[in-house]
Amino acid sequence: MLATDQTDAAQERGTSVEVLGNELLFSWDPALGLEQVDPDDPITAAHWAGLNDVQVLPEGGRADERVPLSSLVGTTLVSVAISPPL
Repeated sequence: MLATDQTDAAQERGTSVEVLGNELLFSWDPALGLEQVDPDDPITAAHWAGLNDVQVLPEGGRADERVPLSSLVGTTLVSVAISPPL
């Protein structure tokens, strides 16, 4: 069972996105994201959607240089398989 969101404004459930230099790191912490593990209903993947709504620009860039993150990664959704399933 998924954990309750930490804020009303987002559905984070243990997910995070971090900028590390020129890399973007998507991560999920099941200790924060799951209220309980159910072996009969395994978690097999984590998904980050709505990348077209995330605006990015070069460090020190101007506002008119913003582009949707989806244009850089080529998709609006990132999915990562969880192995072994939780």
